[in-house]
This record gives sequence, structure tokens and C-alpha cells, in this order.
Amino acid sequence: MKSAVTAKAKKSRIRVAPICPSRFSPAAPLEGYEACKREVAVCMGRFFVRYFTRLYHEFEGDLALIIVLGEIGHHNTCQLFAARNPQGSRHHAFGDTAEGWNQLVPCNAFSLSAATGIPRETVRRKIATLVKRGWIKRNDRGEVFIVPAVGEHFMPDFNLQVLREILALGDELGALLAKGRRATRDSAQEPGKRANPELPTRMA
Repeated sequence: MKSAVTAKAKKSRIRVAPICPSRFSPAAPLEGYEACKREVAVCMGRFFVRYFTRLYHEFEGDLALIIVLGEIGHHNTCQLFAARNPQGSRHHAFGDTAEGWNQLVPCNAFSLSAATGIPRETVRRKIATLVKRGWIKRNDRGEVFIVPAVGEHFMPDFNLQVLREILALGDELGALLAKGRRATRDSAQEPGKRANPELPTRMA
């Protein structure tokens, strides 16, 4: 019985296309990482702590509300920005016209629950809260969509500040990995050590 329920839940999950497919395989080694992984962990930890703290205050500590709004927005827009969408370039400006907002892909409490693992009744309550805040709308079929007000709320300051911090983090991590690559190569060239690009030498 449990396996049947699990299979049904998996089948009903929202199928989304990646907006920007990763250039890296999760299992592929990243040159220089082993030599600087502690510094990388500190930098990433600092960024995420600040980001989650900002989200905590923005949503009054309601993590489920953050996830539900994020999933609604992602599902509504992911197909519009998918690389395989022949209309993709036109949809990059979807938020500038009423016609663009009408292109959003609908979702509902059932599909949101299946995608996030959050109980359906909880999702329904979060949808009601988001409707009251004026960040989403719900039609007669129970389908939900983000509305321009959500962009107006987050884009002027919140998203811009997060973007700046992401770019700064990227620069910092890039510099650390470059330093790690140099250290790995220098270590591999030391007498008695064999260079192996697939197995970077660990630094003490």
C-alpha cells in the first residue's frame, strides 16, 4: 500500500524544466575544491545565514509560506523561460504586459503539496494567506498564479540586494578555487608526489 501511495505521489509531482541547466555533473570533481573546501564552506555559510535571516523576517518566520510562494512562482514561469521553448525570448519580458501575465502555467494545492512534501491542508492555508497579501490570485478551478504585486514587492530592494550578494559570493568562491587549483598543482609537482588531476592532493 505504501509503495502504491509513494508511486502515485511521484507521478503527480510537478514536472519542471530547468531554467538554466547546470554545466557541472554533481559527481564530477571540481579542481581546487579539496584544497579550499573549508574556506568555501565558511563563505557559503555566511551567505546563506544572511539570506535565510532576511527571508525569516520578510515572511515572519513562516518557512512553509516561503516554499509555497516560491514553488508557485517557479511553476508559473518555468516553462516560459525554458531553453527549449521556441517563444522563450519573447517571454523574457512577460511581466511587462498583461498578455505576458496571462501566459503563466497554473498549479494547485494538490500539485504544490506533491512537489514540496508539505501537507495539502497546510498548502491551502498558505495559499489563503498569500491571496490576502495580494501576492497571488486563485481562479474558480482552484488554480493559483503570482500577480504583479509580488514582483513590485520583492524586486526593487530584496532581489537586487540578494543578487549583489550572490555576485560577490561568486567572485569570492572563484578566487578561492583558483587559489586551490594553484595549491593543488604546486603540491603535485613536489618531489616524491605524482600529479593526478582526477585525485587532487589534500592540503593539511
